[in-house]
Amino acid sequence: FADAVNLLLALQSDGYKQYIVTGSNRGETEIALSLLPDVFSGSVASEDYEGSKPDPDPYLAGATLASKDPRDCIVFEDSLAGIRAGKAAGCTTIGIDNGFQTSYQIRMMSESSDGIFMLSEINPKLVLDIHNCGGRPNVLGDTTLRISTGPPSGFTI
Repeated sequence: FADAVNLLLALQSDGYKQYIVTGSNRGETEIALSLLPDVFSGSVASEDYEGSKPDPDPYLAGATLASKDPRDCIVFEDSLAGIRAGKAAGCTTIGIDNGFQTSYQIRMMSESSDGIFMLSEINPKLVLDIHNCGGRPNVLGDTTLRISTGPPSGFTI
């Protein structure tokens, strides 16, 4: 949890506007928003879209909420269905290794995403590098996703 909070705060400090996009209902989403009230600019809950992961609807709804083209969005996701949904929406998609996936799941997530990392490895520069190079950086369940809009035109889900 601390790594997730540190990443959210680092992205916020770099000027990224952040949203929660989730398969959870609005009530559960509001609880998550209340934990870090000054970090998120808005949220998309299950009531806000039709298809669920791996359908791209949640991420398309998030991009719409933030008034961004999905190609300017970055999805952080720790499930294969979520990664596939992010990619289907046209977003740069970063897989999160949460330490609970099997080696097979990690391999599948890695093959489907634009990179897979532990939360502690991710920082704003890496996010921007991955987004700017259109995928993998040169150096290298239901999940609540973070959407951030930041400089110059980067956008993170």
